[in-house]
Amino acid sequence: MLRILSLTVVSFVILCTTCTLDAATQFRNCNLYFWNEVPPEIENGDRFCVQSGRLKFCRNTTCPNLSCDDPQSPSISSHCPFCPGQCVHGGNVYFVGERFKCVDGVNMCTCYPDNMLRCSKLATNEQNLCS
Repeated sequence: MLRILSLTVVSFVILCTTCTLDAATQFRNCNLYFWNEVPPEIENGDRFCVQSGRLKFCRNTTCPNLSCDDPQSPSISSHCPFCPGQCVHGGNVYFVGERFKCVDGVNMCTCYPDNMLRCSKLATNEQNLCS
């Protein structure tokens, strides 16, 4: 009986094209959304998502407190302001030339001037992103 019930739920998820998940639905450190659902806007933070089948796993981060007097406006690689000579990624501050692990848990990034990041492009999954 349990096996039949779980198969029914899986079929529902696959066939449902206009459904939404409750915003509180979580997997570890991530919020879950259906593949066609647009997550709500984040104020003062960034969102990193990975899709697995018909689900999106999204990890939200908060913009860090900055130590400079004249923070720069958010750039293409982040919705967070940043200080000259630094980058903001995943709620952390990095210095130009610094190499660090991407929020996805797999890739490595390097900080360049004006909050520009160069990251490797290895495949990741919800296990790495949400841990």
